[in-house]
Formats: sequence, structure tokens, C-alpha cells
Amino acid sequence: MGAFVLQCGKLFDGVADQLTGPVEILVEGDRIAEIGTSVRRPADAQTIDLSERTVSPGFIDTHVHLTMDAADLALQTLQSSAAKALKGLNIARDYMRYGFTTLRDMGCADPQFPTVDLRNALAAGLVEGPWLVVAAHIISSSAGHGDLRGFYGPQLSRGLKPRWPA
Repeated sequence: MGAFVLQCGKLFDGVADQLTGPVEILVEGDRIAEIGTSVRRPADAQTIDLSERTVSPGFIDTHVHLTMDAADLALQTLQSSAAKALKGLNIARDYMRYGFTTLRDMGCADPQFPTVDLRNALAAGLVEGPWLVVAAHIISSSAGHGDLRGFYGPQLSRGLKPRWPA
């Protein structure tokens, strides 16, 4: 991936009370390298004219469940962890298309850590998608909405049991 210089009309940075601009953004590879009224231009940089547009940094969704469908939790126990991770990757890419560059997954209903595997694959560059911050499993009180005891057989439920009597 080469370098790009985005010539932007306005910038919403999430900090200032007003839009700023015009502004230029230098993107090298898949990272923002520089933002300013005028940025350096590497020899291979392609210029993209967004002077009629307002741009913003990537958004963060702080509560997603990429590998869970609350409407059908019982059926999901029959799916493999790999299938859940692949479905989660597709959902994560949809978020990316909507402008979310970071997602915080609040836990999944699978004791085999598919969200952790998905996060690791994204971080290693094996697949493309947003940056993930994940909780491996849901934290819930006994009999709470995230209490998954009974969904999986005993060999997989060990990590799902509370450490104190219910």
C-alpha cells in the first residue's frame, strides 16, 4: 500500500468546538502519518481531492458482540468457534465500512475464545478489519442475562461456572 495525501475541506477532530480546515492528511500504508495545513509528499503519494468534504477520524463503538446473536443463542452453541469468528469478521468489516475503526467486543457466548482469535488475526495482519479490544467472555451475575451455564457440555463449561455458590 502506498502513500496518499487527502486534501480535505473541513476536519471534525472530536476535540475542537468547531470544524477546522482546510487540512491535509498524509496516509502511509494503513496509518495516518501527518495532519496539517500542508503535509510532506512522498514521491509515490497519490493526491485525493476531498476539498468539498468534511472528514473525521475513525469512530469507536464501545459495546458490540461480534460473535453473538442474542436472538438465537441456543442455536449458536451448535456452530463451531471458527464459524463464529468468520461471521464476526464479516460484521467487523461492515462496521469498518460505516466508519468505525475500533470496536470493543464485550464478550461472547463461546468458551473457545473466537473473539480473541479474531482480534489476534486482525492485529497480525492476517485479515483486514478494525482494531478490536475484546473481553473473552461475558461477565454476569448468576442467573443474569450473561449466565451461560447449561448452554455447553461439562467439558466446556468449566470456565463459565461461578467461583462461589449461586
